[in-house]
Amino acid sequence: MDRASGRTHLGALLPHAGSPVGALGFWLMHRADLLGPAPFWLIVVLLVSSGVLNGIAYSVSQRMAPRPARMHVRLGVGAVTTAVILYATGWGAVIAMGFVLATSDVLRTDGSRAWWRGTAWNVAAMACGQIAIATGLAPSVLSDGVSHAVAVGNALCLVIVMYSLGTTTAATEHAKEEAANEREHFRSLVQHASDVIAVLDATDLSIHYVSPAISSLLGFEPAECAGMTIGDLVGEGAHSDAVALATALNEAGGTLTAELEVRHRDGSPRTVEVTATLRTDGTIVGNVHDVTHQRELERELRYKARHDTLTGLMNRAALIEAVERHLSDAVVAETISVLFVDLDGFKEVNDALGHERGDAVLVEAAHRIVGAVPAHALTGRLGGDEFLVVLHRTRNDEAGAIAMRILDALERPWHDLPGCEISASIGVATTGARRESVEDILGRADEAMYDAKRQGKGRYVLARAA
Repeated sequence: MDRASGRTHLGALLPHAGSPVGALGFWLMHRADLLGPAPFWLIVVLLVSSGVLNGIAYSVSQRMAPRPARMHVRLGVGAVTTAVILYATGWGAVIAMGFVLATSDVLRTDGSRAWWRGTAWNVAAMACGQIAIATGLAPSVLSDGVSHAVAVGNALCLVIVMYSLGTTTAATEHAKEEAANEREHFRSLVQHASDVIAVLDATDLSIHYVSPAISSLLGFEPAECAGMTIGDLVGEGAHSDAVALATALNEAGGTLTAELEVRHRDGSPRTVEVTATLRTDGTIVGNVHDVTHQRELERELRYKARHDTLTGLMNRAALIEAVERHLSDAVVAETISVLFVDLDGFKEVNDALGHERGDAVLVEAAHRIVGAVPAHALTGRLGGDEFLVVLHRTRNDEAGAIAMRILDALERPWHDLPGCEISASIGVATTGARRESVEDILGRADEAMYDAKRQGKGRYVLARAA
């Protein structure tokens, strides 16, 4: 027998263990000459028999499957044995509280629905007792008329008391059911939540509990996480960040949020957002949300916002921002050069060979330009067949040499371009002694590029001084 079952059996037998107390009470009444004509030993025998019969009824009822039948066995035996004892003493329905005691334990074990069944059995037992008094089968310390009046009044009181016990029990059952449903609902939410919910010791960060979502996030099973430290779970790289978060939480209390870079069991990186709350029992509850894909998407969007989709180079907005930054950061003695590169012969490729081949030419041109400029140079595509190279701390002669390398790279043979030739015209503009705007330096480079085209293409031209 398990512990819970043992408590149930003990609770069921407690009402019948009151027989010695009842015997003592009846003995005191007997000494005071308040009992009816039945001998006291008979009362004792009935009390003992009642306890035995109710115990047997309980044991038998536990083996019965239908719940109503089980209740009727216990309620019936309890009502009959109680009526026999009470009416044998001569007091009958006067001590109607005995019927309530006989029913109360069934309410405890079988629920609120036992109240009206118990009431029916008790009223029926009282009615049989009153019939026994009227026919002379049972003694009564009261006259028949008074006894019947008392029985009717106590029967009504019994119904009211039993109804009250039934509604109180029903309310308790409803509250327990709601609490159980809430616990189950919460458990279901935790068990099926995509976020990881963890409970940790606030001092040593050992794990007390972790929800099943940990399996998909870090590759650990919940059962094996219990007792591990947070460092064992997230890896040494994120351990110091987790300790710092716990330290700040212990100092400030409340709730804190942080983003950690952790590793899956297979070594792959994960980015998680942790919302940690310090509880009064010295534990930390953490809600861990996987934001790996979200951060990857954000990085991708940021990259696309600053780079040309076709060539992968910086786009116009990023190039203008870079030039503005260089212009604002540069001291007077430093120079900035921009090379405005426009492909020659590109329109003929598009017209003769189609846009798909034209796109391939743009990609190849981007590779050649990047390969011809220094590593510190910023290279981007302004749009169409126009490219821009930004050089920091570069003089006119150095910028011209780089422009020549770009021209040489673009004039190398192009395969699969029958009847078409690709070259470039480049305008080079370098900042002078006075400050100028982005529009001014780009305008000078653009004008120089058109001068190069007018002079015969495949060359570069230095822009006029600012």
